[in-house]
Amino acid sequence: MKVDRLKGVVETTGVRLVEEVGPPASTRAAPIEEKAAEAIDLLKARVDATAPGQLETPERQALRTLQLQEGGRRASLSELERTIGSDDLVDLNYLLRGLDAARPVGRITIRDGGGRALGDATGFMVTPTLLLTNQHVLADAATAAASRVDFDCELDRLGFPRPTTTFGFDPGRFFVVDAALDMALVAVSPQPMRGDGRLGDYGWLRLSPEVGKINVGEAITIIQHPNGRTKQVALRENRLLDITADHLTYESDTAPGSSGAPVFNDSWQVVALHHSGVPRKDAQGRWLLQNGQPAGEEDDDADIDWIANEGVRASRIVTTALALAPAGALRDELEACSLGRVEPPVPATESTRIPGSAVSGAPVGASTGLSVAASGTSTTLTVPLTITIGLGGASASAGTASVSAGAVEKVVEPWHDPNYPARTGYDPRFLGVSVPLPTLRDASVAARMHDGGVVVPYQNFSLAMHKARRLPLFTASNVDGSAAAKEPEPGRSYNRDALGGLAENDFERWFLDPRLPADAQLPDRFFDKDRKAFDKGHLVRREEVCWGVDYAQVRRANGDTYHVTNCTPQVAGFNRSNRKGVWGLLENLIEAQGRVERYSLFAGPLLAADDPVFVGVDDVGQVQVKIPRAYWKVVVARGQSGLEAFGFLLEQDLTQVAFEFDVDPVWRARMIPLKKLQDRIGLIRFPRAVMRADKGA
Repeated sequence: MKVDRLKGVVETTGVRLVEEVGPPASTRAAPIEEKAAEAIDLLKARVDATAPGQLETPERQALRTLQLQEGGRRASLSELERTIGSDDLVDLNYLLRGLDAARPVGRITIRDGGGRALGDATGFMVTPTLLLTNQHVLADAATAAASRVDFDCELDRLGFPRPTTTFGFDPGRFFVVDAALDMALVAVSPQPMRGDGRLGDYGWLRLSPEVGKINVGEAITIIQHPNGRTKQVALRENRLLDITADHLTYESDTAPGSSGAPVFNDSWQVVALHHSGVPRKDAQGRWLLQNGQPAGEEDDDADIDWIANEGVRASRIVTTALALAPAGALRDELEACSLGRVEPPVPATESTRIPGSAVSGAPVGASTGLSVAASGTSTTLTVPLTITIGLGGASASAGTASVSAGAVEKVVEPWHDPNYPARTGYDPRFLGVSVPLPTLRDASVAARMHDGGVVVPYQNFSLAMHKARRLPLFTASNVDGSAAAKEPEPGRSYNRDALGGLAENDFERWFLDPRLPADAQLPDRFFDKDRKAFDKGHLVRREEVCWGVDYAQVRRANGDTYHVTNCTPQVAGFNRSNRKGVWGLLENLIEAQGRVERYSLFAGPLLAADDPVFVGVDDVGQVQVKIPRAYWKVVVARGQSGLEAFGFLLEQDLTQVAFEFDVDPVWRARMIPLKKLQDRIGLIRFPRAVMRADKGA
């Protein structure tokens, strides 16, 4: 491809790049294009002088460490050390993972309606059906329909070309483009036009909406088809220079034909879609060749002196694609794959493990009786006996799951909406009178969101986090128990599985809130690792806030309750109503009395200085967590005489008693005047309207 074909794309993206990473506007005396090399050189000098771990905040570095656990993978010591620049050694499985990551990458031949080849590019599968590349590669549906993608376009171990398989595109089935992000997502026809491969053989790469997968200074890798050649790898001698809202800027060896290639972090997670290079220019704005001479229109783009490259962030691509995609099976497929509810297929050469089971890690053919037969890309499990997987205590009544043949348990992440700016949180006018949020006596104890806020809004509820204790200071919920709010669209299912996309034998994996520092949240691993000690239960109950004006709001509320910010360590005998747990029973009875009513709830743990310390495990290593002895809840509702408030303080070590809410003396014994409760909590103040309405005084 010649220089003139790419100039339009690169000129546009080059301007945007320097606007984002260059010096402040007040210092820009010269045109932006003339400052490109200077801006890039400053970024390179910064990275040269600093180790990767010192270029980011501790919060972002902690989030980076958490991302190493994606898909159930285990991070090695050398992998952790590479993220902070203390070592550059790689484990052997780095090469194996790289081969897996290369399988879904294909060479695109761009054609016009007459079948004439216009150029080459790269693309990669992001679901079993959908391929991602640049919008400037497949600019419209007509171009996509005429173009082709080849898989296995690479050399074998002896250096000979492998047989390729060619597929066409089916934009009529699915085609989503966004010019601003230079992305095109298109369905691939399942039947090959040429060759013996099957589309399912090539797998796919996850586009995660979560942030924090790479930090400045870390190595990046690009798998690509430069100039239409066989598959190439720009391996490790490449560094991330800068992160902006939409883009990553990096050093790398890429060339024309690399447009649409996946950009990986050092753990083979997709962090960006490569889309543009930044050329070195002379004082007249002319592109320069590697020999320093101005490039002419007949010069090959591979001879240009590229000083940096730019990719579009994976998190921005998937959130935009989901917003643009029409409802249907393929949008659902994209959502499930990107959110990790479906994992890419495991290559047949890998041994099969069942996480959390008694046979996990056992050799095939051992006394477990579990056998594995692999053929092609499919794996067959033969389970002669029922496998019992422990969840809680030692007995079955404490919580166990039995997995029969054909029903293997897996951990999945409930669906949640990554478009966080859409959240409005707790509504103080929900009851028709003003019921403000509790206020903090000392705001310095609270974890702050990245925008500086303390109150974290979700669908129908809000909360504030104690940054040191890593637990909520309080939660505030609006509850509408009416049938119209609980099931606003008749004919749709609103049960837990339908809203969260969970199968019968699935365990939920709760997720961090990216708006808060990672080290201010107890990750899912803490509760999973120590499942015998604590329940992983909702502080804001899922059933309470799952309401709305339409299905989308109900579903968003359901997903929001699975943030780890809404989780606190409670023992099963306190939390679970089916085990006569007093907290669970109180929740049941409040919900039963408010079945057709509106009310608001404040709740939280009683965070005392002398709470006992529990030694557990988080995503970084061993962690000491103080466990609350007691939890409080305040119910605020409209009664015949006006606003009414009821406060409860429940201790985890109370004797479990079977009782009903109608037995007033029993519950009265657990009520507490709000003034006394406020003093016991110590960290917050209830609104005056709630204090005046106290029925426990």
